[in-house]
Amino acid sequence: MGRGDQWIEKCIKAIALGLSRPKEKMPSYPKKKAPEGHPAIPERVNALKSLRDSLSQKTGIEPGFLMSNATISAIASARPSCKEELLRINGTRLWQVELIGNDVIAVLQMSA
Repeated sequence: MGRGDQWIEKCIKAIALGLSRPKEKMPSYPKKKAPEGHPAIPERVNALKSLRDSLSQKTGIEPGFLMSNATISAIASARPSCKEELLRINGTRLWQVELIGNDVIAVLQMSA
């Protein structure tokens, strides 16, 4: 048995062990409450998600790949007013700014 086969067997055993445990014995991670922010942020998040869904249908790019929920939240909080500011937001990539940056900025300008 090769080294790769041994690794695969160990992975399968670990997965089988995990699947055999009762759900209440599985680790759970506490959910953190989102920090309080500007009251308009939820409205911006919703507007950006609607934009993402529309652009996803238009471009054929999966919504979460086009713009993740975490990136949407960061954009809604920062409320950039130009592509350069948008690009500085953590999680935003150049291809996204080039493809949808103008649309994102327009939505932010229309929302509170």
